[in-house]
Amino acid sequence: MIRFNIKALMLTGVIVLCSYARATPSYYAHFNIGYVNHPWQAGLGATWEPVTWENGNGGLDMGINFGAKLTNNIATEVGYFLLPTTKLHAAAGVFGNASAFDNDIHTNIIYGAAVLLLPIESTKFSIVGKVGIAYVRNTGDFSGFNNWYDIKSYYSPLFAIGLEYTINSRLTVNSSYTNIQGLTENINTPVETFSPNIHILNLGIGYLF
Repeated sequence: MIRFNIKALMLTGVIVLCSYARATPSYYAHFNIGYVNHPWQAGLGATWEPVTWENGNGGLDMGINFGAKLTNNIATEVGYFLLPTTKLHAAAGVFGNASAFDNDIHTNIIYGAAVLLLPIESTKFSIVGKVGIAYVRNTGDFSGFNNWYDIKSYYSPLFAIGLEYTINSRLTVNSSYTNIQGLTENINTPVETFSPNIHILNLGIGYLF
């Protein structure tokens, strides 16, 4: 009798899971654009004249992602963000340099995430949450900073929250906030490794395949 009850319970669980999950996953793609707060300037403290910055604390970002909806509430996703190029120009004499110099810092992000979708009852809106891992790829150099800082790429947790509106069976629009932690290493040493926290506010459009 006990053995029968265990089998019956397992069978019931399988039936429930099968009724909850889709027979085959559906797929989607999103294109996003917005503003990223990526404060190299504030983090490095280089705010004085005659130093000039372009996109020193952020600017326009773009992103794209692809996902598979495993159920009505669960999806997996991979995505890409392109952040604005940060440019710094300093006149001769700044940071101990004999001549003027320019530094460019390029950042792009690749990530993978688990996605939770919570439809708001009697509306076409859904709350969307994401948890994943991001690879933040920084290229450029801090040579003008007289070797006080170093730059590197790194992995970091990714968290996102947003709101999605379903236009029809194929199209959606969304708004989202994404947070990726920065990197600080070798503090109070001759060469400190630094990359600021990343805060992304985006609007997007999606297509369901």
